[in-house]
Amino acid sequence: MNTPSHLVLNLAVLGRGRSARFGWLIAIGAVLPDLPLLGFYAYERLWAGLPERTIWGELYFQWQALFDLVHSIPLALFGLIVTAWMEQVGLALLCASMLLHDACDLPVHTVDAHRHFYPFSDYRFVSPVSYWDPHAHGAAAALVEVVIVLIASLILARRTASRPARGALLGLNLVAVTHYLLFYT
Repeated sequence: MNTPSHLVLNLAVLGRGRSARFGWLIAIGAVLPDLPLLGFYAYERLWAGLPERTIWGELYFQWQALFDLVHSIPLALFGLIVTAWMEQVGLALLCASMLLHDACDLPVHTVDAHRHFYPFSDYRFVSPVSYWDPHAHGAAAALVEVVIVLIASLILARRTASRPARGALLGLNLVAVTHYLLFYT
């Protein structure tokens, strides 16, 4: 899934009731697994000026151990157990948000699959479905992702009266729909 989609979905799923006051920690957990990847891309594309083919076809795989570490289900689960045991609700929600991110990524990565059980296993679940590759049902996966984001956004919009929050949701939805229309239709 795309990083903004994780943000919207995780806030809708985990940020209800008393957990809503920890929305910022849920948001951090939703995007944290992708931050090293986003930093890597920004550096290689914007600073080093490398072409997309080199970044995604070569360098991505050289850095994948770092990307796998922050997508580790056992490490996030350990964090969740420890923080729940310590009654640190906000940090437990951050770890739960990371787990939800991983659960959503697991079925939509093909050749770029993470080792979700790293560092305990090098196993990669290579899905036949990709969230981005049209040759691996990417258009259908992207459409499902947009629908999920729209539904999650409606849930979030009903929970908040904040105009800035609703504006941010509208902006994220415009990005999701525009991305789908530009790349998959």
